[in-house]
Amino acid sequence: MSNNVVIPTSSIFKDDILKGKVAFVTGGGSGICKGMAEALARHGAKVTIVSRT
Repeated sequence: MSNNVVIPTSSIFKDDILKGKVAFVTGGGSGICKGMAEALARHGAKVTIVSRT
């Protein structure tokens, strides 16, 4: 499995739409969950990532 994540350059959401929110992402070491964690952080959430790898 590749660790390369494609990140869109634009979004339909405001950059700070998740400001003040906390996200706990399991399986965020790779794949789609890693991409989701990065997207949540880009939109202002404080993100905790948990992974076995």
